[in-house]
Amino acid sequence: MDRGAVTDDAVADWMTYLWSYRRFALREPHLYAVMFGPRLAEFRLGDPADLEAARSTFVSLLRRIHACVNGGRFEVEDVTTAGEAVWSGVHGHTTLELTGFFGAGGRDPCARTARFSPGCRSASATKP
Repeated sequence: MDRGAVTDDAVADWMTYLWSYRRFALREPHLYAVMFGPRLAEFRLGDPADLEAARSTFVSLLRRIHACVNGGRFEVEDVTTAGEAVWSGVHGHTTLELTGFFGAGGRDPCARTARFSPGCRSASATKP
């Protein structure tokens, strides 16, 4: 998931990264739960090595937001706060999708975002 710029468009790279996060969660829901689930996170955040591993995902997101700011595509006062907001939104969306919330309501989790983010595919398309 954490690779450098893929294109010359920082926003496209940022969106690709976010959808990669979601695809990973859908393909590996048990591993995603271990890495980002509340029970294990509460238990393991006291371990510096585990905290650093968790933080590396966030730092990767911050690098992409910095690239968007440096390229003049985003205007944010605080990149860390922007990263927290973005990660919360993507993590929340992904978690809701994994719990079946969207499907239970008859909603496609990608329907609204697909027109501006072609990286979103239905869950059945993301499974190997």
